[in-house]
Amino acid sequence: MFLFLAACFLGDCCPMHEVLPELIALRDEFAPGWSHEELLSSTTSALSRARACAAGQTVEFDGMKVSPKYRWRNSTLLERLAITPDEERQMQTIISKAEATRRNTERQRSARRAQGMQPREQYLENAAQQRQAAQQLRADGLSNTQISQALGISLASAKRYTQKSTGA
Repeated sequence: MFLFLAACFLGDCCPMHEVLPELIALRDEFAPGWSHEELLSSTTSALSRARACAAGQTVEFDGMKVSPKYRWRNSTLLERLAITPDEERQMQTIISKAEATRRNTERQRSARRAQGMQPREQYLENAAQQRQAAQQLRADGLSNTQISQALGISLASAKRYTQKSTGA
């Protein structure tokens, strides 16, 4: 499978006269026991499609003229190459939608931290401390306006922090 995929991708990035020597070098490194015939047997369709593309040929797919070369989805490549989630985290291009989402979430989290936003756990801890302080100030007889000024919070927060919880 690796050599077949290599033939597909070499056909995309190399002149056709360089593809077979590159495949032979890959065969020698990754499948040294394979004969030349075995190499050609596993890569012929990819090579013929690359040759057709290099000759300017197109094929019809879904009513459109497209390149005859193979097109691969990342999910298919991950499956065919049996790439594990740990390996995928180290990759840059061939990643699943879940990994792309995880990376995007991490980028957004880092950007928020750079802007000074707190992690949720820290925010909740600070809010609990403010609620406790507001309730203590209320018990000491301060008004919501005085509490908001003393704690540097909005009047609405001071009111919310000092409300009696009704419990459901």
